[in-house]
Amino acid sequence: MLASAPCALAAERFSLATATGLEAFPLKVRLVGKDSRQQLLLTATWANGSQRDVTREVAFRCADGAVAKIGADGVVQPVGSGRTIIEVVTPGKRIEIPIEVERGDSLLPVDFARDIVPILTKTGCNGGGCHGKSGGRGGFQLSLFGFDPISDFDAIVKGSRGRKISVSSPDHS
Repeated sequence: MLASAPCALAAERFSLATATGLEAFPLKVRLVGKDSRQQLLLTATWANGSQRDVTREVAFRCADGAVAKIGADGVVQPVGSGRTIIEVVTPGKRIEIPIEVERGDSLLPVDFARDIVPILTKTGCNGGGCHGKSGGRGGFQLSLFGFDPISDFDAIVKGSRGRKISVSSPDHS
């Protein structure tokens, strides 16, 4: 029982109630489109200079639920368009984070470089062991790790005389 006492004292000393400061990152949030998201991070500081991530220990509240919502994990998601404030509350401390949502009720058009290239990279398609290697693979070549998204788009959409993509039947492409 004596061995656990120092740990209990340390936990008590570094509780949110004894924190001397609380910082949020980012300081303001701008979301564009229905599928956008932003993770908030909260860092507490104590008198001795120690800092710790307390994101999952604080309470979040959104002033206007018709504009945005926030989960207990600190992820902000759009509900509609407009401006609101996320309030972060801890014992003795309060922070307000301004939120701006544009086109929160609609999905943005797919962007090849932002939306497709990461999929090709995650699945390894544009890696050195597949179509990203010098000379490609199976007569199809992509830039290594999506370095040149414009050429990759052309290779997928226009390469092989357009036989890789069927605009009239995209599900069978």
